[in-house]
Amino acid sequence: MKFRSKDWLLLPLISLATIVTLFLAGELVSRIFWYQRLSTACGLPGVDEPKPNCTQTQKWFETGQIEEKHNDCGFRTAESCGPKSPGQVRGVVLGTSIASSYMVSYADSFTARTTGYFGRTCGRLVDFQNVMIASDNIVSGVAKTLESIDRLHPDFIVVVVSLFDFTHRMNPQQASVSTKNDDPSTPQGIVSWVDTYIKYRSHLFGLLRAIAYRDTGFYMKSHFANEDDYGFMDHPQAPDWQARFAELRRLVELSASKGKALNVPVFLMYVPTEPELRLTENQTFVTHPEALEKEIARLAQEYHVVQVPLTAVLRSHIATPNLYYRFDGHPAANAHAIMASELREKIVANVSALSSCNVNAIGAAASSK
Repeated sequence: MKFRSKDWLLLPLISLATIVTLFLAGELVSRIFWYQRLSTACGLPGVDEPKPNCTQTQKWFETGQIEEKHNDCGFRTAESCGPKSPGQVRGVVLGTSIASSYMVSYADSFTARTTGYFGRTCGRLVDFQNVMIASDNIVSGVAKTLESIDRLHPDFIVVVVSLFDFTHRMNPQQASVSTKNDDPSTPQGIVSWVDTYIKYRSHLFGLLRAIAYRDTGFYMKSHFANEDDYGFMDHPQAPDWQARFAELRRLVELSASKGKALNVPVFLMYVPTEPELRLTENQTFVTHPEALEKEIARLAQEYHVVQVPLTAVLRSHIATPNLYYRFDGHPAANAHAIMASELREKIVANVSALSSCNVNAIGAAASSK
Protein backbone atom coordinates (compact mmCIF):
# COMPACT_ATOMS: atom_id res chain seq x y z
CA MET A 1 0.00 0.00 0.00
CA LYS A 2 1.45 3.29 -1.09
CA PHE A 3 0.97 6.36 1.13
CA ARG A 4 0.37 9.70 -0.48
CA SER A 5 1.92 12.77 1.05
CA LYS A 6 -1.41 14.02 2.40
CA ASP A 7 -1.93 10.69 4.20
CA TRP A 8 0.91 11.56 6.54
CA LEU A 9 -1.20 14.51 7.67
CA LEU A 10 -4.58 12.78 7.70
CA LEU A 11 -3.54 9.68 9.65
CA PRO A 12 -2.32 11.62 12.74
CA LEU A 13 -5.45 13.76 12.61
CA ILE A 14 -7.69 10.68 12.44
CA SER A 15 -5.79 9.11 15.34
CA LEU A 16 -6.12 12.29 17.38
CA ALA A 17 -9.84 12.56 16.58
CA THR A 18 -10.34 8.93 17.65
CA ILE A 19 -8.55 9.51 20.95
CA VAL A 20 -10.55 12.68 21.65
CA THR A 21 -13.84 10.93 20.77
CA LEU A 22 -13.08 7.99 23.07
CA PHE A 23 -12.08 10.36 25.88
CA LEU A 24 -15.24 12.45 25.51
CA ALA A 25 -17.42 9.33 25.41
CA GLY A 26 -15.72 7.97 28.52
CA GLU A 27 -16.05 11.33 30.25
CA LEU A 28 -19.77 11.48 29.45
CA VAL A 29 -20.46 7.95 30.71
CA SER A 30 -18.47 8.49 33.92
CA ARG A 31 -20.26 11.78 34.59
CA ILE A 32 -23.60 10.00 34.29
CA PHE A 33 -22.86 6.94 36.42
CA TRP A 34 -20.06 8.17 38.73
CA TYR A 35 -20.87 11.79 39.24
CA GLN A 36 -20.37 14.50 41.77
CA ARG A 37 -22.51 17.56 42.23
CA LEU A 38 -21.10 20.30 44.42
CA SER A 39 -22.91 23.41 45.56
CA THR A 40 -21.35 26.76 46.35
CA ALA A 41 -24.52 28.30 47.78
CA CYS A 42 -22.84 28.61 51.19
CA GLY A 43 -19.33 28.98 49.85
CA LEU A 44 -16.89 26.60 48.17
CA PRO A 45 -16.42 23.54 50.43
CA GLY A 46 -13.10 23.55 52.23
CA VAL A 47 -12.10 26.96 50.89
CA ASP A 48 -14.54 29.80 51.63
CA GLU A 49 -15.90 30.91 54.98
CA PRO A 50 -19.50 29.57 54.86
CA LYS A 51 -22.47 31.90 55.06
CA PRO A 52 -24.48 32.01 58.31
CA ASN A 53 -27.77 30.07 58.50
CA CYS A 54 -27.13 28.44 55.16
CA THR A 55 -27.74 24.92 53.82
CA GLN A 56 -26.25 23.27 50.76
CA THR A 57 -26.15 19.70 49.41
CA GLN A 58 -22.98 18.00 48.19
CA LYS A 59 -22.33 14.81 46.27
CA TRP A 60 -18.74 13.64 45.78
CA PHE A 61 -17.55 10.69 43.70
CA GLU A 62 -17.35 8.43 46.73
CA THR A 63 -20.33 9.63 48.75
CA GLY A 64 -24.09 9.80 48.70
CA GLN A 65 -25.97 13.07 49.09
CA ILE A 66 -24.61 15.04 52.06
CA GLU A 67 -26.45 18.02 53.49
CA GLU A 68 -24.33 20.79 54.95
CA LYS A 69 -26.06 23.08 57.42
CA HIS A 70 -24.32 26.07 58.93
CA ASN A 71 -25.33 27.81 62.13
CA ASP A 72 -25.74 31.50 62.88
CA CYS A 73 -21.97 32.05 62.71
CA GLY A 74 -21.55 30.04 59.52
CA PHE A 75 -19.97 27.09 61.35
CA ARG A 76 -20.88 23.51 60.43
CA THR A 77 -22.33 22.99 63.89
CA ALA A 78 -25.88 22.00 64.85
CA GLU A 79 -25.92 24.24 67.93
CA SER A 80 -26.06 28.04 67.93
CA CYS A 81 -22.87 30.00 68.47
CA GLY A 82 -24.77 32.39 70.75
CA PRO A 83 -24.44 32.68 74.54
CA LYS A 84 -24.13 29.38 76.38
CA SER A 85 -27.03 28.12 78.45
CA PRO A 86 -26.52 27.25 82.14
CA GLY A 87 -24.45 24.08 82.45
CA GLN A 88 -23.48 24.07 78.78
CA VAL A 89 -19.89 23.16 77.91
CA ARG A 90 -18.42 24.45 74.68
CA GLY A 91 -15.45 23.41 72.61
CA VAL A 92 -13.97 25.36 69.73
CA VAL A 93 -12.59 23.19 66.92
CA LEU A 94 -9.87 24.74 64.78
CA GLY A 95 -8.73 23.20 61.53
CA THR A 96 -9.47 22.86 57.87
CA SER A 97 -11.49 20.26 55.98
CA ILE A 98 -11.29 17.36 58.45
CA ALA A 99 -12.24 19.59 61.37
CA SER A 100 -15.38 20.67 59.52
CA SER A 101 -16.35 17.06 58.61
CA TYR A 102 -15.61 17.41 54.92
CA MET A 103 -17.38 14.69 52.89
CA VAL A 104 -19.10 13.30 55.99
CA SER A 105 -22.70 13.71 57.12
CA TYR A 106 -22.69 15.86 60.24
CA ALA A 107 -24.38 13.13 62.31
CA ASP A 108 -21.38 10.89 61.51
CA SER A 109 -18.74 13.51 62.31
CA PHE A 110 -16.48 13.23 65.34
CA THR A 111 -17.93 16.45 66.77
CA ALA A 112 -21.59 15.43 66.48
CA ARG A 113 -20.81 11.96 67.85
CA THR A 114 -19.03 13.48 70.84
CA THR A 115 -21.89 15.90 71.48
CA GLY A 116 -24.35 13.00 71.42
CA TYR A 117 -22.12 10.95 73.70
CA PHE A 118 -22.04 13.56 76.45
CA GLY A 119 -25.74 14.26 76.08
CA ARG A 120 -26.61 10.59 76.62
CA THR A 121 -24.14 9.84 79.38
CA CYS A 122 -23.87 13.07 81.32
CA GLY A 123 -27.07 14.89 80.51
CA ARG A 124 -24.91 17.86 79.51
CA LEU A 125 -24.95 19.84 76.31
CA VAL A 126 -21.42 19.86 74.94
CA ASP A 127 -21.32 21.67 71.63
CA PHE A 128 -18.42 21.99 69.23
CA GLN A 129 -18.16 25.21 67.27
CA ASN A 130 -16.34 24.21 64.07
CA VAL A 131 -14.42 27.37 63.26
CA MET A 132 -13.41 26.54 59.70
CA ILE A 133 -10.09 27.98 58.60
CA ALA A 134 -10.51 29.23 55.05
CA SER A 135 -6.86 29.73 54.20
CA ASP A 136 -4.21 28.00 52.12
CA ASN A 137 -1.86 28.31 55.11
CA ILE A 138 -3.06 26.75 58.35
CA VAL A 139 -0.68 28.76 60.56
CA SER A 140 -1.79 32.17 59.32
CA GLY A 141 -5.37 30.90 59.31
CA VAL A 142 -5.17 29.77 62.94
CA ALA A 143 -3.48 33.01 63.97
CA LYS A 144 -6.34 35.02 62.47
CA THR A 145 -9.06 32.71 63.81
CA LEU A 146 -7.73 32.63 67.37
CA GLU A 147 -8.32 36.37 67.59
CA SER A 148 -12.08 35.86 67.29
CA ILE A 149 -12.83 32.87 69.52
CA ASP A 150 -12.98 34.76 72.82
CA ARG A 151 -16.60 35.73 72.11
CA LEU A 152 -17.51 32.04 71.98
CA HIS A 153 -16.33 31.55 75.60
CA PRO A 154 -14.92 28.05 75.02
CA ASP A 155 -14.22 25.59 77.83
CA PHE A 156 -11.63 23.83 75.69
CA ILE A 157 -9.99 24.09 72.26
CA VAL A 158 -9.43 21.26 69.77
CA VAL A 159 -6.82 21.74 67.04
CA VAL A 160 -7.10 19.24 64.18
CA VAL A 161 -4.07 18.81 61.94
CA SER A 162 -3.43 16.58 58.95
CA LEU A 163 -0.84 16.10 56.25
CA PHE A 164 -3.11 18.01 53.84
CA ASP A 165 -2.56 21.17 55.87
CA PHE A 166 1.14 21.28 55.05
CA THR A 167 1.30 19.78 51.57
CA HIS A 168 -1.94 20.89 49.87
CA ARG A 169 -1.82 24.64 49.93
CA MET A 170 -4.88 25.00 47.72
CA ASN A 171 -8.03 22.94 47.39
CA PRO A 172 -8.03 21.49 43.82
CA GLN A 173 -11.75 22.27 43.48
CA GLN A 174 -11.17 25.97 43.99
CA ALA A 175 -12.35 27.84 40.96
CA SER A 176 -9.47 30.29 41.11
CA VAL A 177 -6.75 27.66 40.65
CA SER A 178 -4.48 29.25 38.09
CA THR A 179 -0.88 30.02 37.27
CA LYS A 180 0.89 32.62 35.20
CA ASN A 181 1.09 30.06 32.38
CA ASP A 182 -2.67 29.53 32.08
CA ASP A 183 -3.27 31.93 29.19
CA PRO A 184 -5.39 29.76 26.82
CA SER A 185 -4.16 31.71 23.82
CA THR A 186 -0.69 30.16 24.14
CA PRO A 187 0.37 26.53 23.57
CA GLN A 188 1.78 26.41 27.13
CA GLY A 189 -1.52 27.70 28.48
CA ILE A 190 -3.49 25.04 26.58
CA VAL A 191 -1.24 22.29 27.96
CA SER A 192 -1.63 23.69 31.47
CA TRP A 193 -5.44 23.83 31.14
CA VAL A 194 -5.60 20.23 29.86
CA ASP A 195 -3.34 19.05 32.68
CA THR A 196 -5.48 20.81 35.32
CA TYR A 197 -8.70 19.48 33.81
CA ILE A 198 -7.52 15.88 33.69
CA LYS A 199 -6.10 15.92 37.22
CA TYR A 200 -8.85 17.78 39.04
CA ARG A 201 -12.02 17.89 36.94
CA SER A 202 -12.07 14.83 34.72
CA HIS A 203 -14.53 12.22 35.98
CA LEU A 204 -13.02 9.60 33.68
CA PHE A 205 -9.53 10.11 35.09
CA GLY A 206 -10.93 10.01 38.61
CA LEU A 207 -12.77 6.77 37.89
CA LEU A 208 -9.70 5.12 36.37
CA ARG A 209 -7.55 6.21 39.30
CA ALA A 210 -10.11 4.98 41.82
CA ILE A 211 -10.17 1.58 40.11
CA ALA A 212 -6.37 1.43 40.14
CA TYR A 213 -6.30 2.42 43.83
CA ARG A 214 -8.27 -0.71 44.71
CA ASP A 215 -4.94 -2.48 44.44
CA THR A 216 -3.27 -1.64 47.76
CA GLY A 217 0.23 -2.21 46.39
CA PHE A 218 -0.27 0.28 43.57
CA TYR A 219 -2.01 2.67 45.98
CA MET A 220 0.96 2.69 48.35
CA LYS A 221 3.60 2.98 45.63
CA SER A 222 1.82 5.85 43.91
CA HIS A 223 1.54 7.82 47.16
CA PHE A 224 5.06 7.31 48.45
CA ALA A 225 6.44 8.13 45.02
CA ASN A 226 5.39 11.68 45.91
CA GLU A 227 8.45 12.64 47.93
CA ASP A 228 6.98 16.02 48.83
CA ASP A 229 3.90 14.64 50.60
CA TYR A 230 5.77 12.09 52.69
CA GLY A 231 9.17 13.74 52.78
CA PHE A 232 8.96 14.12 56.55
CA MET A 233 9.65 10.38 56.77
CA ASP A 234 13.07 10.73 55.13
CA HIS A 235 16.36 11.51 56.82
CA PRO A 236 17.71 14.06 56.42
CA GLN A 237 14.58 16.05 55.68
CA ALA A 238 14.37 18.34 52.69
CA PRO A 239 14.32 22.12 53.36
CA ASP A 240 10.58 22.28 52.55
CA TRP A 241 9.79 19.82 55.33
CA GLN A 242 12.13 21.53 57.77
CA ALA A 243 10.09 24.68 57.15
CA ARG A 244 6.84 22.76 57.64
CA PHE A 245 8.02 21.42 60.99
CA ALA A 246 8.71 25.02 61.96
CA GLU A 247 5.15 25.89 60.89
CA LEU A 248 3.82 23.05 63.04
CA ARG A 249 5.71 24.39 66.04
CA ARG A 250 4.28 27.85 65.44
CA LEU A 251 0.77 26.38 65.17
CA VAL A 252 1.07 24.60 68.52
CA GLU A 253 2.65 27.66 70.12
CA LEU A 254 -0.20 29.93 68.99
CA SER A 255 -2.88 27.49 70.16
CA ALA A 256 -1.20 26.91 73.52
CA SER A 257 -0.87 30.65 74.07
CA LYS A 258 -4.59 31.19 73.46
CA GLY A 259 -5.46 28.30 75.75
CA LYS A 260 -3.33 29.80 78.49
CA ALA A 261 -4.90 33.22 78.01
CA LEU A 262 -8.40 31.73 78.30
CA ASN A 263 -7.34 29.26 81.01
CA VAL A 264 -8.72 26.29 79.05
CA PRO A 265 -7.10 23.02 77.91
CA VAL A 266 -5.97 22.63 74.32
CA PHE A 267 -6.23 19.28 72.52
CA LEU A 268 -3.97 18.54 69.55
CA MET A 269 -5.30 15.83 67.22
CA TYR A 270 -3.22 14.72 64.24
CA VAL A 271 -5.27 12.69 61.75
CA PRO A 272 -2.98 10.41 59.71
CA THR A 273 -3.60 9.46 56.10
CA GLU A 274 -4.44 5.91 55.03
CA PRO A 275 -0.97 5.31 53.50
CA GLU A 276 0.60 6.18 56.87
CA LEU A 277 -1.58 3.56 58.55
CA ARG A 278 -0.69 0.87 56.03
CA LEU A 279 3.05 1.10 56.62
CA THR A 280 4.38 -2.10 58.17
CA GLU A 281 7.56 -2.85 60.10
CA ASN A 282 9.26 -4.36 57.05
CA GLN A 283 8.20 -1.64 54.61
CA THR A 284 10.82 -0.07 52.36
CA PHE A 285 9.01 3.07 51.21
CA VAL A 286 10.47 5.42 53.84
CA THR A 287 13.14 5.40 56.55
CA HIS A 288 11.54 7.26 59.46
CA PRO A 289 7.74 6.76 59.37
CA GLU A 290 7.30 7.89 62.97
CA ALA A 291 9.04 11.27 62.56
CA LEU A 292 5.92 13.46 62.50
CA GLU A 293 4.17 11.62 65.34
CA LYS A 294 7.25 11.99 67.53
CA GLU A 295 7.49 15.69 66.76
CA ILE A 296 3.81 16.23 67.60
CA ALA A 297 4.23 14.36 70.91
CA ARG A 298 7.31 16.41 71.73
CA LEU A 299 5.59 19.71 70.94
CA ALA A 300 2.51 18.71 72.95
CA GLN A 301 4.72 18.09 75.97
CA GLU A 302 6.77 21.24 75.46
CA TYR A 303 3.75 23.54 75.15
CA HIS A 304 1.56 21.69 77.66
CA VAL A 305 -1.22 20.76 75.28
CA VAL A 306 -3.02 17.41 75.29
CA GLN A 307 -2.16 15.11 72.41
CA VAL A 308 -4.98 12.92 71.07
CA PRO A 309 -3.04 10.03 69.47
CA LEU A 310 -4.89 8.31 66.64
CA THR A 311 -2.39 6.42 64.52
CA ALA A 312 -2.20 3.21 66.55
CA VAL A 313 -5.95 2.82 67.04
CA LEU A 314 -6.78 3.70 63.42
CA ARG A 315 -4.13 1.27 62.22
CA SER A 316 -5.77 -1.49 64.26
CA HIS A 317 -8.99 -0.83 62.31
CA ILE A 318 -7.38 -0.51 58.88
CA ALA A 319 -9.49 -3.36 57.46
CA THR A 320 -12.73 -1.65 58.52
CA PRO A 321 -14.87 -0.56 55.54
CA ASN A 322 -15.62 3.15 55.14
CA LEU A 323 -12.57 4.20 57.12
CA TYR A 324 -11.08 6.48 54.44
CA TYR A 325 -12.09 7.69 51.01
CA ARG A 326 -9.35 6.11 48.98
CA PHE A 327 -9.66 8.36 45.93
CA ASP A 328 -9.98 11.61 47.87
CA GLY A 329 -7.97 10.66 50.97
CA HIS A 330 -10.17 12.20 53.70
CA PRO A 331 -11.36 10.11 56.66
CA ALA A 332 -14.85 8.65 56.26
CA ALA A 333 -17.58 7.93 58.81
CA ASN A 334 -15.92 5.02 60.65
CA ALA A 335 -12.70 6.98 61.09
CA HIS A 336 -14.71 9.84 62.60
CA ALA A 337 -16.26 7.36 65.05
CA ILE A 338 -12.78 6.38 66.25
CA MET A 339 -11.70 10.02 66.42
CA ALA A 340 -14.72 10.77 68.60
CA SER A 341 -13.95 7.88 70.93
CA GLU A 342 -10.34 8.95 71.49
CA LEU A 343 -11.20 12.63 71.85
CA ARG A 344 -13.95 12.16 74.42
CA GLU A 345 -11.65 10.18 76.73
CA LYS A 346 -9.12 13.01 76.69
CA ILE A 347 -11.88 15.56 77.30
CA VAL A 348 -13.20 13.67 80.33
CA ALA A 349 -9.67 13.49 81.74
CA ASN A 350 -8.85 17.15 81.20
CA VAL A 351 -12.06 19.23 81.28
CA SER A 352 -13.12 19.59 84.91
CA ALA A 353 -16.78 20.27 84.07
CA LEU A 354 -17.01 16.82 82.48
CA SER A 355 -14.73 14.83 84.78
CA SER A 356 -17.69 13.01 86.38
CA CYS A 357 -18.69 11.34 83.08
CA ASN A 358 -18.00 7.61 83.07
CA VAL A 359 -16.11 6.87 79.85
CA ASN A 360 -15.95 3.12 80.31
CA ALA A 361 -19.64 2.74 81.02
CA ILE A 362 -20.71 4.33 77.78
CA GLY A 363 -17.88 3.31 75.49
CA ALA A 364 -19.61 0.28 74.04
CA ALA A 365 -22.94 2.05 73.63
CA ALA A 366 -21.43 5.10 71.97
CA SER A 367 -19.29 3.11 69.57
CA SER A 368 -22.41 1.50 68.16
CA LYS A 369 -23.96 4.85 67.27
